[in-house]
Amino acid sequence: MAPTTIAFVLFPHVHLEDLAGPAQVFYEASNLGNGNFKTLFASTEGMIASSQGLVLAPQTTLQDLSLRKGDMVCIPGIDFKSFQAGKIDRNH
Repeated sequence: MAPTTIAFVLFPHVHLEDLAGPAQVFYEASNLGNGNFKTLFASTEGMIASSQGLVLAPQTTLQDLSLRKGDMVCIPGIDFKSFQAGKIDRNH
């Protein structure tokens, strides 16, 4: 049976803890438990910077993301002040 894809959609100014915690849970479920999960990281652009300044290189873009029935999407939190100030525009 094919693994369930867990697609993490990453926006600029993503919070690292909001990304790392859930990603670790699915990783451990697949490696130590009975889960069959594959994590995938996607963004609207190539590399993006987290709120904490770490630059991330997602595996794919949203445009190229292909999911099946039963796959899941996880959207980690982003820096609210940046969002509120319009620094994350509608093109993301």
